[in-house]
Amino acid sequence: MKSDGQHEAVEGGWLRPVVEAAVGLAISVAVFRGFAIEGFMISTGSMAPTMYGYHKRVTCDACGLAFARGVAAPAAPGPVDASDSQTVAFEDLGLARCPNCDRPAETSATPRNHGDQLLVLKHAFDFQPPRRWDSVVFRNPATPEKAYVKRVVGLPGESVRVVDGDVFIDGEIARKPLDAIRQTRVLVHDTRYEPDDLPSRWQASDDPTGGEFRWLTYRHAIRGGGWQPASVTIPEPFREAVATIAFGTQRLGFDAATGLLTARGALAERTVATLRQVSWDPAFTDPLEQLVAASFHPPVTDRYGYNAGPSPGREHVVNDLMLEVDVAIGADAVVSLDLSDGRAAYRLTLDSVARRVTIERQGGTEPLHEASFEPREQNGRPLRIALAVIDGTATAVIDGEEPFAAIGHGVSRSPRPAAPPRVGTSGDAVVQRIMLYRDIYYTRGRGRNAVTEPHRLAADEYFVLGDNSPVSLDSRGWEQPAVPARLLIGKPFVVHLPSRPGSFTFGGSERTFRVPDFSRVRLIR
Repeated sequence: MKSDGQHEAVEGGWLRPVVEAAVGLAISVAVFRGFAIEGFMISTGSMAPTMYGYHKRVTCDACGLAFARGVAAPAAPGPVDASDSQTVAFEDLGLARCPNCDRPAETSATPRNHGDQLLVLKHAFDFQPPRRWDSVVFRNPATPEKAYVKRVVGLPGESVRVVDGDVFIDGEIARKPLDAIRQTRVLVHDTRYEPDDLPSRWQASDDPTGGEFRWLTYRHAIRGGGWQPASVTIPEPFREAVATIAFGTQRLGFDAATGLLTARGALAERTVATLRQVSWDPAFTDPLEQLVAASFHPPVTDRYGYNAGPSPGREHVVNDLMLEVDVAIGADAVVSLDLSDGRAAYRLTLDSVARRVTIERQGGTEPLHEASFEPREQNGRPLRIALAVIDGTATAVIDGEEPFAAIGHGVSRSPRPAAPPRVGTSGDAVVQRIMLYRDIYYTRGRGRNAVTEPHRLAADEYFVLGDNSPVSLDSRGWEQPAVPARLLIGKPFVVHLPSRPGSFTFGGSERTFRVPDFSRVRLIR
């Protein structure tokens, strides 16, 4: 009987340790979650494209680029809202515009995808306070029951102001280091994704000075829409007829006294056809064709593929750009990148013959910086060269590293038009890919704080902004603009469970469900 009893205890006692282990694990997870790490879901698009809210995953039929288009969050999203954005006010019109080639895309049949889920390191700021450009999760004083995620731009005790798309601290422009540039940059164009039915935006030409360089020059293009102005002067004999056509046309403006005809955005074919009926005289048709071409080739603006669309007149020219090139180089290769922000123009040159990298300000006589370059075995991998001219600063990058210190220049309120980005090569150099990015253009928002005059922060306050500035509700518009240190929750450090919609058919109807998308798991630096 004794042996039987022992056998019975072994057979029947397996459940207890399992239950105890499960309970212990649950307690450990709860404690860990309460004191170390917590998850949050983003529901709106104020931090896009860095972090997504509820969105649709769109693949452009023309160029093949996959991108996110924001949609309104459900009325009751369930998880804690870790964002705050006007995106919820946009109705999903079933359309998106590719941020790479500007082709419109139909999205009404595309299923909605959940927002990014973040893991947040709680109490991270108990040991080290937030630095400028850090993403933070916090509670807003006005709605402390919710959590929000934004980027810190103003630190305790500082004076903050947003001017012409940039952040100024105590009267000086806030310059982003390379890590922050990479976090906040927005894709403008990638040559891996070019539609077959249009010419490349990078136009080839020989060196105008007769040298050996072959140049690729960028020309921005839109297919329609937009609100950036383009203007020409119409000669006197044709002004009366043009004034009649322009009257009441939303995208045309005309000053009869000066003859200045202004198009806002790309001119519609019908409008162009009507204007062409005015005269076939080259004195009229030449400036008209210049206007039409310019309307489809505006400067780079702060348009977001994620957003439903800006309000008329609210796109802004963005001259702060980053040019990144993948190039295979041989022993006699020279590669140059030209980039300007309208205030200063720079040329970054890598010379594999002289084994050096230089950066010079165009118009100068000597390089501003010079560093040695030692070619290394590429094993089929191209060399990545980048030049950024952002926040009044030129930053050079060779294979992920900065060969010399960034160069600052003065920031004027009215810069000249920026020269187009260029890539030049000579010798044994083959360009494989070109990527053009733009910086965030911080808009006025609701125009309440730090947009007309500086806002001074208290000794324990932070000024925060969303990366998707046109739609973000943040310190610019809140009645209480600053975030006290006591309301900081922690630092997001990983997007840990992004998803994509899957589908199946049941009972004759298609159903969708969430599928983990491990390709989008990423660290937040």
